Amino acid sequence: MTKYHSKPIRQLALEQAITLTTQKRNREYGEPKENFERTAAMLNAYLGKRLVDPLGAADVAMMGIVLKMGRLAENQDSPDSWRDVAGYAAIGFEMTHQPKKRGRPIGSRNKKTALPK
Repeated sequence: MTKYHSKPIRQLALEQAITLTTQKRNREYGEPKENFERTAAMLNAYLGKRLVDPLGAADVAMMGIVLKMGRLAENQDSPDSWRDVAGYAAIGFEMTHQPKKRGRPIGSRNKKTALPK
């Protein structure tokens, strides 16, 4: 276990991802749900007939992870890309497990109403 200032470095990376996704990025780009839904709408318009099913906010989170994986394939030493993967994963989790007004989770692929443990 690599430690830095008495905390495991993985904990510091996750804490930084939390700060980025709940503070700095929110100030710069707005709430992830709104931003990712807007991005999904743009991608749906761009892809048009090539899509079988429309993309949603969770798909945008997954695309962010894929983008970062592509960057990490070139440079595994990029701390920003590793933190961004954690951030996109957390946002994707939120998109698929946040109850709608009717009490059902967002995302047609996940029908569970309780958070997994």
